[in-house]
Amino acid sequence: RAQRKINSLRVYCGNRESGCTWEGDLSDHPAHARHCEFCLVKCPFEEHGCTAVITNKTCDAHMQEAAMAHALLMCNAVTALKGEVAQLR
Repeated sequence: RAQRKINSLRVYCGNRESGCTWEGDLSDHPAHARHCEFCLVKCPFEEHGCTAVITNKTCDAHMQEAAMAHALLMCNAVTALKGEVAQLR
């Protein structure tokens, strides 16, 4: 009974200051947090050198705006891999 009451507490998204207007039951918060469009994430090209920290909402725009920079990062990664392959031979 106490757990049911706790799970039904009204809470706000932790990204409220960034613009998220979600409000719901505590039990629904984890599902929302996984997909909140205002959640800060690293660029998918981070492992290749992009240092952008973006929101889920702005990810598509970032990918379009940084397409040339990402292509250059990938070219550098391929060049580095070619060098490693050459050393292995």
